Amino acid sequence: MSNYNQYIKSLNYLKKNKFKEDKKARSLTYFFKGRPQNTILDNKLIQTGKTISNFLKKNLRINLHQSPKSNYHDMIIFQRKNTYVLPHKHPIGGETIHMIEGKLKVVLFNLKGKKIKTVTMDKNKNFIFRVPGKVFHSYKIISKLAIYHENKNGPFIKGTGIIYPRWL
Repeated sequence: MSNYNQYIKSLNYLKKNKFKEDKKARSLTYFFKGRPQNTILDNKLIQTGKTISNFLKKNLRINLHQSPKSNYHDMIIFQRKNTYVLPHKHPIGGETIHMIEGKLKVVLFNLKGKKIKTVTMDKNKNFIFRVPGKVFHSYKIISKLAIYHENKNGPFIKGTGIIYPRWL
């Protein structure tokens, strides 16, 4: 089967399983629009995300919650090598990262921008890390593709849900 056909099949899988693209998101993002008790993360969903990310050569976020307004956010994030997430913090708490595949670095910073901790994560070593609330942090993807589950409190409020440091 061609890459294009696999890509189309993956899009159809998301649609069939009640995932809907968020056209307003800054990056390629899907939200689960089904009943919460039907949300299941399995190998097929991971393979679907990999196919889409690899075909488009883009980062991808598959949300297991229904919208940015949800009170709790569960995301499967597919990020490509050399992706660097700018240092930021969240005013409503921290987040937990659980590696599924690949490798990334989490860097924590103090208020002046000095690195205070770096954690290299993969599915075999340091595979779960709790980013403390209200601490500046960033991620750098160091494998071809990193896939991880991130969860945190919601809702996400555009303009106030992420705080970037002045030292950027």
